[in-house]
Amino acid sequence: MQSVSRRLFLGLSTGALLALTGCSLFSTRGPKGGSPEAWAAISNGAPVRVAVYAGPGARGVGMFRWTQLMDQAPEMQATYVDGPSIRAGALREIDLLVMPGGMSNVEEDNLGLEGQQEVRRFIEEGGSYVGTCAGAYLACKYTFVSDRDSLALRTENFKYLAPWPSCTRSCKLDDSWTDVTLDRKSPLLDYYDFGGDRQVDSVRHNGGNFADVEHVWPEGTEILARYETTGREGLKMDLTGLPVIWSLKESDTSGRVISCGSHPEGVTSGERLDLMCAMVRYALDGNGSPVLKGVLNPGEERI
Repeated sequence: MQSVSRRLFLGLSTGALLALTGCSLFSTRGPKGGSPEAWAAISNGAPVRVAVYAGPGARGVGMFRWTQLMDQAPEMQATYVDGPSIRAGALREIDLLVMPGGMSNVEEDNLGLEGQQEVRRFIEEGGSYVGTCAGAYLACKYTFVSDRDSLALRTENFKYLAPWPSCTRSCKLDDSWTDVTLDRKSPLLDYYDFGGDRQVDSVRHNGGNFADVEHVWPEGTEILARYETTGREGLKMDLTGLPVIWSLKESDTSGRVISCGSHPEGVTSGERLDLMCAMVRYALDGNGSPVLKGVLNPGEERI
């Protein structure tokens, strides 16, 4: 495994790894299938070294479900990290960083400025990022916190890691659910067919966000799926058509950033599980290419 090109960043929500414990990465469903052979092809048969953030701000038990996944996929090797260990260089031998959800501002504080720089470097050097809910907040540059927000009212307090360099808004929806519709050309359909209707029902939502398409839209951003709340009553805003999953790969050498405002995890089967697995696989396929720093000719000494 190449130390740069196989690095991957996953900013999943607190229970995101629970989904992988029964993940249909290991099934045969979908155009590409999810057999162990397909996974081995993605990882080149080498171990995928995983760092799971387990510091302040992370919530739930999802981060500890990796042991169950590794029972099915011996190539997955996990360790737990926090802000201090990341600042000390814990990501430098890692292929996959899982950033659990919970409280993005607390996670950000625990990382500190130096830890945030380490995460950015990790992504710039080929890592890919998948963030759900708090992980999606952490991936953006800043977020609106109310309808009254304007560009002038944004402060440093609302700026995050920014591997996706624009802003999001809160959906104003807690402890609930929405349906999700994949875009017709969504790359996630390359992995699973989602019953042929591109619809995933009853995806958990708890305080998550959506990409603000009316603000600066980074070049190359893909909308992979959208909220569907048609007919729902009691919502503070109509979410239908707003981006719930979006991605960005800035260059051949950088990783792919995938953000999801909801929680397609915590289940052991079905299309919600496939949705999360598809994000994981698309992120894996988006690892950056290594940078060739020079060519050493036979007999040539380089100092």
